[in-house]
Amino acid sequence: MKLNWVNISFFFKKENLVKAFAKSQETPSSQGHVLFSGVRRGRTIPSGKSLEETLGEAEEGELKIADHPEALIQKYGSLRYSKDKKKDASRFDSFELNGNFSPISMLFSIANYLARRDAKKYSKPLVANSDGHHPKDIGKTYNIFDPKSLNYSSEKAFRDSITYNVREGNFTTRFTPIPFWRVFHHALMMGVYKIFKR
Repeated sequence: MKLNWVNISFFFKKENLVKAFAKSQETPSSQGHVLFSGVRRGRTIPSGKSLEETLGEAEEGELKIADHPEALIQKYGSLRYSKDKKKDASRFDSFELNGNFSPISMLFSIANYLARRDAKKYSKPLVANSDGHHPKDIGKTYNIFDPKSLNYSSEKAFRDSITYNVREGNFTTRFTPIPFWRVFHHALMMGVYKIFKR
């Protein structure tokens, strides 16, 4: 089954498996990145604000996900440099398990390990995200929902049921690490981008 909707771009249903893909935006705050999921078409969330102000931009039904919360690079991990981690953690619906953080890369796998630790410590569900920067990697890491837990009566009902299940942790994740050479290529391109951005 394939449906084209505004907030949930599409989802696949096969037997007892539902993989849902929502329009999302990764937004830099002054403290780190925030991933908003279920963002309506045409909406852009402003960047560069404080973490509290950035999270305050969320509209009803949008998920606020701590994007790579323990990334070792300053200004990327929204919890790594937090002065009050418990308070900041409580502001998110979930934490991200990043498929772009290959276990072969020690620094990235440490960041995912710390995200798992934080999720357990602060009782937050872990949302898996491929964070693919290459077409082959998009959708390799994903979240699986029980179709019986979802409401298909309308776009809003479906979106709300996805949001509810994520907040309650009623899903499982499939984590497929992105090959190291593509992670390295992404890191190299980001370095070049930062040099020329100055």
